[in-house]
Amino acid sequence: MWTFGFNVGKSKNMTLPSGNKIVVEAVAKIYYRQSEPGIMLRYSTHLNIEDIKALQNEVDEIWSLFKRQADESGLDSVVISANSPPKGKFFIGMRQTRNFAFVKDKDGYWTNNSQAKETQAEDFQIKFGVVETRNDVMLVFEDRTSIPLLTKEDGFYFGFTIFPPSNKPYNFDCTLFSPDTATLSNETGEIVEEIAPSADSQQQFRFPTRRAEGITTVPMWLDKGDPAGEYRLEVVIDGKATYAVDFSVYEPD
Repeated sequence: MWTFGFNVGKSKNMTLPSGNKIVVEAVAKIYYRQSEPGIMLRYSTHLNIEDIKALQNEVDEIWSLFKRQADESGLDSVVISANSPPKGKFFIGMRQTRNFAFVKDKDGYWTNNSQAKETQAEDFQIKFGVVETRNDVMLVFEDRTSIPLLTKEDGFYFGFTIFPPSNKPYNFDCTLFSPDTATLSNETGEIVEEIAPSADSQQQFRFPTRRAEGITTVPMWLDKGDPAGEYRLEVVIDGKATYAVDFSVYEPD
């Protein structure tokens, strides 16, 4: 766990230099690039998420307070994530989000490259591995392609996190291939479409299309009776095959 000055496990009010107040919801270590860790500070704002200029000014104030902690972390990337206030019971899917990225160069200087990211046609980044919730943030915190045969009842989750190049909404779906022609037990009753394999292919399970904005994590789990062996996951974003990973499920000691 990080021990920065305002690292929080629950929401905490913060007064900015201008006198405006925000609510810091979480500060956590993340992986939003291929292999380099960074930090995410997620907060709730009452500004209009579409008002980029006003948000940038607010984020600059937050950055002025957070920069020292960022330097002390020894990491070279920070995401400050502005979120509209929660609405309704299931607020996660109803919030608007805009992320602002800060990157440290080789000379130790920080650059706010959010505006460049908004205008460049960058690819989606996807990270696969062990999914955990830390400081109320659910992310893939550990890259891993060797998954123990533990179930949801064991409290173990794997899956993937999508890091989009901008804050525009996107649609995605995924297909899971099980070993050979093995059928997953699906004891937890998740809605998936089972696709019968051909003679030389794996059993396929297609998850329904979802719409998302910002960073999105899809937790997955195994049920009792699911087989060990070689699996494959393929992710399609906005109709384009974006990511694929082969991973092994093994019986733990």
